[in-house]
Amino acid sequence: MKKLKKYCFTFLNEIFLRYQLRRLLHWKVFDKSIIRLGKYKIEFLEPLSLHSEFIYIFKKKIYNFESDKISPLIIDVGSYIGISLLLFKDIYPSSRIIAFEPDPNVFSILQRNVKNNSLQNIELINSAIGDKTGFINLV
Repeated sequence: MKKLKKYCFTFLNEIFLRYQLRRLLHWKVFDKSIIRLGKYKIEFLEPLSLHSEFIYIFKKKIYNFESDKISPLIIDVGSYIGISLLLFKDIYPSSRIIAFEPDPNVFSILQRNVKNNSLQNIELINSAIGDKTGFINLV
């Protein structure tokens, strides 16, 4: 976990530098990029969302939890590109994860990130969770 944290903060510095450079070169939102984070290879859409993911997941630790089980069942609603899955698999390598992501474009990146990082025992579902059946436009 300490190694992953170290890589995260190194990553944050690197992503800011890359973001500033790309911004100067007119970065287009939804241009896909890949960055290495320790042992992980992460495809992402745009740096500000990725930066926010790392701040909330690794610095503010919004997903940290303790389990009495070695392999807990984790349900991740709104998995985005899978950064939370890296944390869960780092803390609980033998966990079973069900991950939901409704946006088809983001879901394809999520699938590639799970596959490219050889994350096991993860079920990916291209759907939203809600209290009503139906369709909405994702903004």
